[in-house]
Amino acid sequence: TLLSPSRFHSVYKSVFGTSPMHDLIEARINYAKSILLSEDISIMEVSEKAGYNDQYQFIRQFKKEIGITPQKFRKQNML
Repeated sequence: TLLSPSRFHSVYKSVFGTSPMHDLIEARINYAKSILLSEDISIMEVSEKAGYNDQYQFIRQFKKEIGITPQKFRKQNML
């Protein structure tokens, strides 16, 4: 049987302890972190590879999750 979107959300949250959207955001940010450390490409390109259509949304989301901007993250971790 198929689950409605709201039922899926509640089952997912009860099983994993987080929302599916937050898991998606976390996965995208973790992927972006690995790209920032392994590829010398622009923040715009990183955001696109991580699945964001808007680099400014990506930067805001990254800062919210990690506490610093992607550029600062790259500088601090490339030393």
